[in-house]
Amino acid sequence: MTGKIPLLLLLVLVILISGCTGIPPQLCIIPGLCDGGGTEYANDVIIIKSLEALPEKVSPGQQIKLRSYIQNLGNKPVNGIEVVLYDYCGNLFTVNQECPDGNGKLSSRKGCRISLLPHQTKPVEWVLVSDENTKLKTDCKLKIYAKYPYETDSITSVTFIDYKEYQKQLDEGTFRLITSYWTEGYGPIKPYLTVEDAQPIPVERGKEGSVTLGFQIKNKGNGFLSGGDNKIGIDGIIIERDGKCDFKGKEGICMRATSIKLGGSEYNIVSGSQNKGNSKYRNLKECIEKNKDSLVLIDRETPKMICPVPVPRDVNLPKESTIHVTTTVRYEYEFRKEVKVTVEPKV
Repeated sequence: MTGKIPLLLLLVLVILISGCTGIPPQLCIIPGLCDGGGTEYANDVIIIKSLEALPEKVSPGQQIKLRSYIQNLGNKPVNGIEVVLYDYCGNLFTVNQECPDGNGKLSSRKGCRISLLPHQTKPVEWVLVSDENTKLKTDCKLKIYAKYPYETDSITSVTFIDYKEYQKQLDEGTFRLITSYWTEGYGPIKPYLTVEDAQPIPVERGKEGSVTLGFQIKNKGNGFLSGGDNKIGIDGIIIERDGKCDFKGKEGICMRATSIKLGGSEYNIVSGSQNKGNSKYRNLKECIEKNKDSLVLIDRETPKMICPVPVPRDVNLPKESTIHVTTTVRYEYEFRKEVKVTVEPKV
């Protein structure tokens, strides 16, 4: 048999034959080498399903009916959706508008506030009257946005292994790398928490240990983070209390994690107050809060924040332990659409 062994396969064979245990997590892309995987739900939630102008060409003084259909593609009700006609070419038109249910009007005739149940669609319409004094043919793009508040959840697993169990599995040839199991919920702005170390992470009692986590936020939708500065606004990381993340109506990030029990105490990777040891931060919360100014979307994602956090010296794992970190990000998002119309004086 002739032929060359692929470089990546050769690298894996060398690592396995040599007994090297520092296999980078990137090698887990090879099918069958590692356990793990994830699920990601729909990105866009509130969309402008369609926008049309009837008719698209009018004479001075005539009316155009601008009709939009706003749809909720998500799995939960969304309240406080603002649908606004934000550009109608200055004085080229005057605007009249009615909300679809007659309730919740904004202070301006250019927009209204609606609510949508899961998979529900509602119309929003405007009547525009073109200026009678238009003397020349004039094109205009009528532009609207649908802005809404939303919360997106993500869950990431982190697995630790007792050092003695780790050595035992190596000796028996049963040690197997894994990657995190993760889920990204509905929503266009998604938080991604990744484990940068190979898993399961060996932890030896009585010795300093650490785990390195990566955190970033991505805009996976077809719209825009509202506010114009592409920044997730946070004063600090909120920790879940009594099963709730109390954002108090503001944008922000909420984090919570299951814990590893250590006799009479518990290790919490998000909010625990461990000695730093060789790590820069006491916990994940401290790392994100100290680097929150970097949470700016550049080319639709924030730079990845690297957070080395300690594992306590007194940890006593029952062979292997898996924790789950849940991250919720709250934000305002805009979906936009436009349609071209023409005002053309009669000859």
